[in-house]
Amino acid sequence: MIKVVNLARTYFGKVPTLALKGVSFDVAEGEFVAIMGRSGSGKSTLLHQLGLIDTPTGGSFLIDDTDGIKLSDIEKTKFRLNYLGYVFQDYALITELNTIENVYLPAMALGIGSKIYKKRAAELLDLVGLGDRMEHYPVELSGGEQQRVAIARALINNPKILFADEPTANLDTASSEVVLSLFKKLNVELKQTVVMVTHEPDDIAYVDRVIWMRDGLVDRIEGGGPLKND
Repeated sequence: MIKVVNLARTYFGKVPTLALKGVSFDVAEGEFVAIMGRSGSGKSTLLHQLGLIDTPTGGSFLIDDTDGIKLSDIEKTKFRLNYLGYVFQDYALITELNTIENVYLPAMALGIGSKIYKKRAAELLDLVGLGDRMEHYPVELSGGEQQRVAIARALINNPKILFADEPTANLDTASSEVVLSLFKKLNVELKQTVVMVTHEPDDIAYVDRVIWMRDGLVDRIEGGGPLKND
């Protein structure tokens, strides 16, 4: 599904910053993987490369048989729209649109008929437990509800991979558990591949594997599941 080989990202300036220094790993189809590490370890930078939001300065990565580095800007846009879904820390909902409009907005860009994408959006809102909030606006929703809307939106185009960047960072404990349980449900029941950046140790209980980052490199890769006391 994802194959990363010696991926590097340097931010150039008066003093160049080596954010990624040669990262390699694989993610299998249907896996739920967490990328973890201290602040500044390179985990969000790595996610931005894999999600085609930023461009690496070295190495390579494949999503299925597509070389992410060789895509043009237009090709990246089309690939993101057709194959990738994103959930961000700040929800990134459009305040002027209601819940169902926020969800089906990406599908409009694909030229899908309105009856199809509205039906799909309604089904996804039911799936995330917000079937009774379709006409509500973001300001009328809690943080956890807004994040679930963002998850529904990320799924509207049936992505092969769902990328999540600190999806519970702005949520309380109860809301975080709801969101993570939803990710796990999507992973188990729909076989959705999920790659999530997080700094919360408790999140390890929900994932299959953890890729630990340290100073722009993969420090170690461990299995997920319930945490064990040393």
